[in-house]
Amino acid sequence: MTASKIFIALTLCASAATSLPAQKFTSIASFNGNNGSWPYLMALVQGTDGMFYGTTRVGGTYGSGTLFKVSTSGTITTLHNFCAKTNCPDGRAPTGALVLATEGDFYGTTEYGGANDLGTVFKITSAGKFTKLLDFDTTNGAEPITGLVQGNKWELLRHHVLGRD
Repeated sequence: MTASKIFIALTLCASAATSLPAQKFTSIASFNGNNGSWPYLMALVQGTDGMFYGTTRVGGTYGSGTLFKVSTSGTITTLHNFCAKTNCPDGRAPTGALVLATEGDFYGTTEYGGANDLGTVFKITSAGKFTKLLDFDTTNGAEPITGLVQGNKWELLRHHVLGRD
């Protein structure tokens, strides 16, 4: 490579670096334990209402995690506290990101809790109506640490495997 080509390449790199605007990080919300803590292996999912939805692994009223929504101005609203009943039939320690399904509801998993303490699959609406859909056991898996995905056979899964309409 000739000296003139190196000079041109370096000049282009330097001009690109100086013309890029600085990026600024702004935190919009913080967890305090009461509204959850440790949002583990998850990402926020934007709902059709513009709010962001997610989970925390621990914290909340019973210490077993929360489902929450947060506005762009930073207001956190707890939609569900896990482990409200003895033996945590609704699940505990949600992990992985929620998935926003085509019908507008959110689906996710817990690592523990449920009938066998091996985790659950749940659904929650943007208004906070929670429904447990599946208890994991030794025949269908155990202790998931990832979220769900929606494929083009979602209705088949919901109807035939989960027994839901």
